[in-house]
Amino acid sequence: MNIVRINSGLGNQMFQYAFSCALKQCEPDTKIDVSEFLYRKHHNGYELDKIFTINPSYASQKECNKLADVSKSFCAEIRRNFFKIKRKTQGIVVSEYELPTKYSPEVLEVKNAYFIGFWQTEKYFADIAPLIHKEFMFRKPLDKYNEKIANEIQQCHAVSIHFRRGDYLKKKRLHSTGSVCSLDYYKNAIELIHQQVASPHFFIFSDDIAWVKENFVWPNATYIDHNKKKNSFKDMQLMSLCKHNIIANSSFSWWGAWLNRYEKKIVCAPEVWVRGVDLPDIIPDSWIKIPIE
Repeated sequence: MNIVRINSGLGNQMFQYAFSCALKQCEPDTKIDVSEFLYRKHHNGYELDKIFTINPSYASQKECNKLADVSKSFCAEIRRNFFKIKRKTQGIVVSEYELPTKYSPEVLEVKNAYFIGFWQTEKYFADIAPLIHKEFMFRKPLDKYNEKIANEIQQCHAVSIHFRRGDYLKKKRLHSTGSVCSLDYYKNAIELIHQQVASPHFFIFSDDIAWVKENFVWPNATYIDHNKKKNSFKDMQLMSLCKHNIIANSSFSWWGAWLNRYEKKIVCAPEVWVRGVDLPDIIPDSWIKIPIE
């Protein structure tokens, strides 16, 4: 048995689930562990089975404990240390953070392991891309207002633009992630789109759309400002319907672009994902990397 830990926000949950699907090709008995959401608050919580048509196998706490020495909470860790509890396990922990490179295809052949990481590269699941597209079909049709936007998207040369702000603006993340996609990045990406797409219309998405409306006024643009909180995934759904995409350094808009099925799509992405961290495999080869200052 293999078990993959699911945590963080929707985009990272999708990477982790796609990775579990890749593992399943070598080890059919592969499950996901969503128990961390019982102890920690991540954005909107565990969302995959509410949004997509997936039918995953969930690992029980007993299976997780049996497979590897993985503590689920700070209190549990204290209790184990205080009472010197030793847990007999039948597997190993494979942590992405201890691997020599971010993309390590050999891990797909590992069995009897508990996997921890984000696994943010298409390379893990490129061979099963049709399966991943099927797994990530949206469970419910769009509501009337979003359906109206979807119709507008499908009737023009639609280009999605995503601004990620929110937690990226916190002091500890501002330099490493929040400063990556400057206004100049978006202007350069738009210039490239204009060179290759006739009469594009831009659909702009953000977790801080009020700031974008004030600081990024652009002609031929529609600002999407109505999908909040539990409905924020509908922004990703609309992004996936656009013919082309300009993404932020965000797994949310990464998936919006990846789910885009338009054969001639142009996807612009920042060449730097996190300042000071080498992530050479996160951007698919067919996407265009825009230089970052």
